[in-house]
Amino acid sequence: MMRLKLRGLVEGACNARPLLALAGPLNLYGDVDPELGVYRPAGVSISGRVLIVRSFVGSTVAPYVAYALRRRGLGPCGVVVEDVDGVAVASAVLGGFALAKADRGQLAALLAGVRRQPGPCLATLVSRPPGAELAVSCRARPPDA
Repeated sequence: MMRLKLRGLVEGACNARPLLALAGPLNLYGDVDPELGVYRPAGVSISGRVLIVRSFVGSTVAPYVAYALRRRGLGPCGVVVEDVDGVAVASAVLGGFALAKADRGQLAALLAGVRRQPGPCLATLVSRPPGAELAVSCRARPPDA
């Protein structure tokens, strides 16, 4: 199990949720389908997941996309971000998800650790500003029968 102490930005908690680590920044307006809650570049749902992203990019429309996801019950449970800005915070507040900031290097170490795992990973994120904690556990894939 990997554990990281983070900086809490928006309060919330996610317990044992599927982890989705994105290689680049997240653009809610362009990358996420607000009708389906799907991250378009990978074709996977973000609904109820803990997302690990370097940063948010895009315009002030992003928080409204986060709000639309929340209204449909399709938004993420929490997001861990390395570079934070007003768009990320407003998206978390309107989207109703926990937001925590990782220090430089923490995100790279986390992503490297997750990529070495053979199976899916679950994350528990507790953000209580000013602190937050992320715990990640990964399971081995079941052997082919």
